Amino acid sequence: MILRKWQKSCIKVALEKYLAGSKHMMTLAAPGAGKTFMSARLADQMIKRDMIDLVLCFAPTHNVVENMRKTFSSVLGEKLEGGLGHVGNVYTYQGMLTIKDDIWALLDKFRVLIVLDEIHHCAGGENQSNTWGQVIVQKIQNRAKYTLALTGTPWRSDSMPVALANYCNINGKVQCDYIYGLSQAVIEGVCRKPCIELLNHSSIRSENGAETFRCFQDAMIEGQIPLGAFVTHPDIEKEILKRGVNKLSEYRRYHREAAGLVVASSVEHAKRLKYLLENDFHQTTVLVSYKEPDGAQSIDCFRRSDTDWIVSVAMVSEGTDVPRLRVTCMLSTVQTELFFRQLLGRTQRRIKGVKNSHGWLIALNTKNMDEFSDRLHQEVPEGTYIKNDISCGSKTKNTLVDGPISVKKSEITLKHNKHRLNLEDDGFESPNQSIERKHVSLNSDMHHLPRFNPEFVLIGQYSSRVKRLSLNYQS
Repeated sequence: MILRKWQKSCIKVALEKYLAGSKHMMTLAAPGAGKTFMSARLADQMIKRDMIDLVLCFAPTHNVVENMRKTFSSVLGEKLEGGLGHVGNVYTYQGMLTIKDDIWALLDKFRVLIVLDEIHHCAGGENQSNTWGQVIVQKIQNRAKYTLALTGTPWRSDSMPVALANYCNINGKVQCDYIYGLSQAVIEGVCRKPCIELLNHSSIRSENGAETFRCFQDAMIEGQIPLGAFVTHPDIEKEILKRGVNKLSEYRRYHREAAGLVVASSVEHAKRLKYLLENDFHQTTVLVSYKEPDGAQSIDCFRRSDTDWIVSVAMVSEGTDVPRLRVTCMLSTVQTELFFRQLLGRTQRRIKGVKNSHGWLIALNTKNMDEFSDRLHQEVPEGTYIKNDISCGSKTKNTLVDGPISVKKSEITLKHNKHRLNLEDDGFESPNQSIERKHVSLNSDMHHLPRFNPEFVLIGQYSSRVKRLSLNYQS
């Protein structure tokens, strides 16, 4: 495979940086631009120049790990399975926690290049880091001969710094050694143009009819109606899926293997969306989740099949190489710019010999999605950005229902006298039900209670982990 212009340039910059005495290199490149192949070719040149002896790679998911293993093995002509005589190995970030000391000892005995894919998952700083960031800082940072950090999204959804990253003093954004942004990738024909359709509904009312709202944003902010109530609303589900199916059918006229991705808010939600696609829209589907066995194998089979849709919660959100994906229907409650960019990247990979100009993301027009899309529009004006009102009586031809949609308000309250704590339901665990208003009375006086200790808890395997706020008593 011939190197792209940006890949040649990045390899040149990396070699110059390493030969000048620097140990670390961070590269930002648009999703689908070919970061893995570039890093494999860089490793190959470093081996031929007698700069390194071994390569150890780390990635966020098993699916990405296997893709890296195949790419590096093909380019280097050597196995990366950790066996005797192999040139290295590939691990998940979770696997860092169980790697034996004799593997880490290789960094002291040999010249090792460490490749860290999607490095934004690893936070690391002097006084704050997550588990994987701690391993990188403690085990790798000062021991590896060289490190190459790769990312398509140079920020985290929290405020913690990325391990091995340099920061500017003004705004705290990551300063990369080499940047190949989406705008440049689109102009050069490396990635497809991003196309985004955000859907609004101008006739929303609470279930008892007491409140009405003009848009999702107002309903969520003023009415305290959670996003989960909308992404699991039967009419909205069908409308988003219908638009996705229509767009996919257009692509399939000239790209027979074109496929779509549906991102659900929970496993049960994913199962229902799969049922709708198969029974209401007569589409072929496959479902992948952390609860399903052989998820990585299912994704790999989907990559090589002609199945219409893959339905998931978060397992296909980043790093997954499925170039035939052309449409993403976002029915998730995750509303971070990192997740938005990751999903957008699933439809940006081009296929040689196929008309590849566009890839679509369809989502609800929430405050966050509106802001993310506007920022992307400024960055990549070549894309397509549409905002539609799907309520009855709007100008769009496709209408939802003959009348307003009704949703339940969801609020959990912890009440004692005048003290109240409100927590919005995120819609993850019970997509089919709204949580009723509940009051929990505390019999003790407040000053006798132990103080609350807020704590974020990670639930599920990596690909579907969700941060949840729990309140624990601390004596």
